Amino acid sequence: MAFLPVNAAFPDTSNNAYPMFNFQEGILTIPRVDTDEQAGNFQDAVFKIKPDGTWRLLDFRTTALNPDSDPQIDKVEVVITDSSPVQVFLKLTGAFSNGCGEFGQISQRLQGSRFEVIAHAKPIPDGTVCTMEIKPFEQVIALSVFGLPEGTYEFSVNGNFDGSFELTQDNGL
Repeated sequence: MAFLPVNAAFPDTSNNAYPMFNFQEGILTIPRVDTDEQAGNFQDAVFKIKPDGTWRLLDFRTTALNPDSDPQIDKVEVVITDSSPVQVFLKLTGAFSNGCGEFGQISQRLQGSRFEVIAHAKPIPDGTVCTMEIKPFEQVIALSVFGLPEGTYEFSVNGNFDGSFELTQDNGL
C-alpha cells in the first residue's frame, strides 16, 4: 500500500468555511460567494442586520484570478482511490512567485458533469516584505464526488488546466 505524502486540501472545510451569524451584534459572515463567472469570486462578505430586518453589506473581497499573486500551477494529476466509495483528488504542482506565497481559500463547484476548481493564494497584508525566492508547492484537493452517479467528469483548475476522470459505478455506500 502506498501513501501520497502531501497535505490534502478539503475545499471549504476550514473553521470559517460556513456562514457564521453573531446574534449579539447582528453580523453575518459568508466566506464564499460564487458568480456565474467564477467559483468563490467574492470572499469574506460581512453583512449587518438593520432594525427593519434588511441587511447592509459592510465588507467583502473580490478574488478574481491574478497570475501575479495566485499560485503558478505547472501540473495537475488526477488520483483516484480504489476504495468504496471512490475518492478523487487533484494533485497540483507548481510554485509561488515569492517567499510569502501560501494557499488561501480553495473553491470548487460542480456544474453538470464539470468541476470548476479555483485555488487562490492568501492575500499578503500591506507592508509585508517578501523574498523573491520561488516557493515550490504540492497541493492535493479532494473533489466532492460522494453520491455522484457513474460517468465521465471533467475538471478545470484556475481556468487553465482541464482534464477528466471516470466513475465506473455510482459513488455511494
